[in-house]
Amino acid sequence: MKNILIKFTYIVVLLVMVTSCDLYDNLDTVPAQSLSDATAITNPNDAESALTGAYAAMNQDGYYGRMHVIWGENQFIYLGSNASTTRNSTFDSENNNVNPVDNTLLNTWDDIYEMADRTSNVITAVELLDASTFAEGRKNELLAEAHFLRALAHFDALRFFGRFWEQGSPDGIPLRLVPGNTTNKDLPRSTVAESYASIVSDLDFAINNAPDFSLSYLVSADAARALRARVALYMEDYSTAIDLVDDVVPNFELEANYGDIFVNRLASSELIFGMFANATVEQSGHSFFFISQANGGRQDYAPTTAFLNLISGDPREASVVNAIPEVLKYPNVNTQDDPTYIMRLAELHFIKAEALARQASPDLEAAKDELFLVSDRVGLPRSTATSIADFLDELQEEKVKEMAFEGSHAWFDAIRLGNVRTLKPSITTDDRLILPIPQTEVDTNAALEQNDSY
Repeated sequence: MKNILIKFTYIVVLLVMVTSCDLYDNLDTVPAQSLSDATAITNPNDAESALTGAYAAMNQDGYYGRMHVIWGENQFIYLGSNASTTRNSTFDSENNNVNPVDNTLLNTWDDIYEMADRTSNVITAVELLDASTFAEGRKNELLAEAHFLRALAHFDALRFFGRFWEQGSPDGIPLRLVPGNTTNKDLPRSTVAESYASIVSDLDFAINNAPDFSLSYLVSADAARALRARVALYMEDYSTAIDLVDDVVPNFELEANYGDIFVNRLASSELIFGMFANATVEQSGHSFFFISQANGGRQDYAPTTAFLNLISGDPREASVVNAIPEVLKYPNVNTQDDPTYIMRLAELHFIKAEALARQASPDLEAAKDELFLVSDRVGLPRSTATSIADFLDELQEEKVKEMAFEGSHAWFDAIRLGNVRTLKPSITTDDRLILPIPQTEVDTNAALEQNDSY
């Protein structure tokens, strides 16, 4: 836990390392606040405060605090609106026809870019500070955490608003690499290739400079490697993805029981990086949207018949959904302190399995071995697929069962794997695989063009 007292000055007031204590008894956070101007960061204390504000940006309603987990799931086939919802975006995203003037859409854009802006604020200012004023090594660690969070923001923006599956496409995203504000006035969109290059650059810096893993809601070198592996998979850089997974896997352990992930939450042995939430300042909105009115929530969204049929009889079913049906991964409707599970070990096994199957010289048996590391946890047999195509279909379904409602994985995977329009035939054009850019952003940014068909 290198430099742990410095790292947690503005994130954790006290950490009591007693094995009998629950992690949540030992955490405290400060309000979601950051310094807004790079010139205001003049010393290490300012820098730590500003970094805390960057972390807090993840928790906003339009981002990991709620909508990041909703958008992709709702655009696909496994999560639908319920009678209690009042958000137009819910119905529009189900039909892949989100209105560019929708307020929820605008909130998501603004919240993602607020984190990008806050991190660029930190990076720009801290680079100018004397390293000798920080605890040993802390300047580079702090910069690495900011680079990771900026990469995460840009990667999420690219997946929601850019044609991330076409590296030759000009339709990337604006890259907020210098301090500005939550909109991108006069900042043009980069190409998809340029967007990926910036994301990779930030993550490579984080890999080389971030602290070792300490707590799951703080950036670590392992978190940077894990996210970089996911990005490599999206870029079809399979050898890099495999190597990065191999670097991270020995440092974490799958929960013996699948359901314990959502009981242990931030203390889960397989959580590599997640969004912090507690019952006071840093609340999440997951339970408010997923839990039914009968259990104190609103259940704006519910698992669809397609998902219920897919998960039926699977050993994970009882930990994911019930008969109402409602999503069970975020049960704390009153305290609203369920985290968002951004990177966990099971996903890395899925990444490596896919990379082994899709590399230039596919290794089907090794890919099946990797998938079995996850399926064996719940008592499922090793894959018997005899072709790469059949294995990838099986892998895609297993990942849905394992990671549904955690972060739009099924939606992005179906787009990457090229079968999204087969699975959802109502989508008639690839243009509707991405969200529109908010109209207010287009209207105020002369350098930015709206996504096609919106």
